[in-house]
Amino acid sequence: MPTRHPQVVDAYLKPAVDHDEQPCKWERPDLHGLREFCSVHFNWPQAKADEQLLPVMQVLEEVTTSYVTTYYAHCSPRNTYSSTNRY
Repeated sequence: MPTRHPQVVDAYLKPAVDHDEQPCKWERPDLHGLREFCSVHFNWPQAKADEQLLPVMQVLEEVTTSYVTTYYAHCSPRNTYSSTNRY
């Protein structure tokens, strides 16, 4: 397959996989750290960062499981994503 990005093809064919057997652990995001990141990298005031971050934090509080698919189904604007969809 011809491509201008052989690194992408190589990464797809030979992915770097983490073989750690420990279960994934989800933690609450560091809101203060995210606000600081938005300030430094996007030059956003705290009000702008909060406008973007607080709705996400609220959804995370409401989600009762650690499954990423549950989060995406919950926050989708049309709720069109289903954990039964396969790609």
